[in-house]
Formats: sequence, structure tokens, C-alpha cells
Amino acid sequence: MDHQSIYQLFQEIATVNGSKLAFQYKKEGHWFDLTWSEARETVTRVAKALIALDVAKGDRVCILSGTRLEWSLADLGIVSCGGVTVGIYHSLLPSDCAYIINHCDAEVIFVEDAAQLAKVEEVRADLSNLRQVVIFDGDTDTAAGVLSWDDFQDKGAGISDEQAAARGEEVGLDDLASLVYTSGTTGVPKGAMITNGNLLFTSQSVIDSVYLMPHFKTLMFLPLAHVF
Repeated sequence: MDHQSIYQLFQEIATVNGSKLAFQYKKEGHWFDLTWSEARETVTRVAKALIALDVAKGDRVCILSGTRLEWSLADLGIVSCGGVTVGIYHSLLPSDCAYIINHCDAEVIFVEDAAQLAKVEEVRADLSNLRQVVIFDGDTDTAAGVLSWDDFQDKGAGISDEQAAARGEEVGLDDLASLVYTSGTTGVPKGAMITNGNLLFTSQSVIDSVYLMPHFKTLMFLPLAHVF
């Protein structure tokens, strides 16, 4: 395996493909494009902001949101600073969200909008370790410990590119990239430990097994909180 982490793979892809299309997303009825260079810029800002918020290597960061561009960019930012992404199904009840947030000891969570924020606020008193909420669609509320997506990214302004890159290069094959909490099993959800090596092997296996061409586009509709 040529790469030691998702961070390294992402950096190479973004470098090689720079101005090429990475993502297309729909907003207010219109489609918008994002290049690999633009995606890397946002991912780097996310990683820097998390470092500024004292997210250390191995720390868990939750994402409570439906499938959308920011989910992927936040995910890549988390693993790029050595963090561990913990996706939470956007359809879960507040009590179920609280269980996962507490079980994985998350101190930071990304939420999609006011509806998902309300779930967190409903159980906030039970989330003793949670100290920061970032909302994709919403405004900053400092008193409530909530940062907007843009204001959150600004938090990393004092972190240099060299600092961010050094954190990314610390990550290895055996380091956790994600905890995927099972659904449909008996009892409480179980957190399946997925390493960088697991994901890199799977990615290479897909390339070796599936007919893929550079001009193909992938439509994302499954919940990203799933192992997919």
C-alpha cells in the first residue's frame, strides 16, 4: 500500500487533479461545482480549526447530518488532523444521539441544521464531555457553544500549513479513522473500529474490482453515517 493514511491519499489526489471537478452539490435549486484544490482548501481549514480547538490525535468528533457536501469535507478534515469521525444517523432520537456522543467521548460535534441542533440541545445536560457544536446551516451562538460553519473554519487562522501537515503525517495505517455505530443489532449500538488501513485497502479493492473511469460521477444518497 503506497499511502499510510486517508490524509496522504487525499493530498495526492488533490494535487494531481487540482482544477478538476471533485464535488457537485445542489443548493437552493441550483448545482454548484467544487474542484479538488478548493476541496483541499476547505479540508485544511477544518483540520486547522479542530487543532485550534484542541482536538488531539485519536479524539472522536461526531457528525449528525444527512448526506451533503459538508459531511464529506468535515470527515476529511477530522481524519487529516488525526481525529476519528463518528457519524450519527440524522434520523436518530435525541436519547440515541446522546448515547453515541457519550460512548465515544466526543468533545466536538457537527450538526446539519436547527432540527439536529435541537436534538443535541435537548440532551445537552447529559453530555458532560461535549464542549463545542458546529452547525452547517445556522448562525453562531457563543452563549450556547455553537459556531457556524464559516466561523468555525476561521478558528484555525493561527495554525500554520506546516502545523496542519505535520499532524496529518503523524497518522498511520493502524490509527483509527472512524467509529461506525451499528444499527439493527440487539441491545445498544456497537462502535465498529475502522482504521486508515481498512479504508485504504477497501478503496484499492474497489478500484481493482469495479469498472471505473475518470469521467464517471458518483451520486451520493445513502446516509454517510453508514460504513459506506
